[in-house]
Amino acid sequence: MLKRGNSEYETKTKEAAFLDFRSPEIIRSIPSPRVLNSHYPCKLVPREMLQKGTKIVHVMRNPKDAFVSFYHHMKPMLNDTFARTFQDFLPLMLGDYGIYMFYPWFSYVKEWETFSKQHSDQILNLFFEDLKEDPVREIKRINDFLGTDRSDDLIRQIAESCDFKKPQES
Repeated sequence: MLKRGNSEYETKTKEAAFLDFRSPEIIRSIPSPRVLNSHYPCKLVPREMLQKGTKIVHVMRNPKDAFVSFYHHMKPMLNDTFARTFQDFLPLMLGDYGIYMFYPWFSYVKEWETFSKQHSDQILNLFFEDLKEDPVREIKRINDFLGTDRSDDLIRQIAESCDFKKPQES
């Protein structure tokens, strides 16, 4: 919304520009400037993004909330031999496989922390909980970081459009 300069809700799903699920050809076909998203660990992000100084808005989440959310996301796919309860599931997330079952969660966080220290001008770290607590403040931070120079009025409109309590029309 900041890049487009309006508060209209995007009708495409986030998967349309999800690095995790799209081929490089599809990603390259998205008109520039691209707004992409990913769950990739830092070391799997395409090198050219890191080398070109591409701006990264990195949204993190409180580990407890992330683990509980992921458990409920995965629960329909779990079976009795894998993990029946959250207590059974938690060691799997903290162990060899990590929160996304593909990469250790602590390694993921540590790698992004190291990148952030080395490239502080290229990355803005936000917390999901802060976005919920004061969306206007956090959207202003994104606006400043991206240099989109949007008005306070538009920022408030974006916050209202993205309110977690507001159902999105599909």
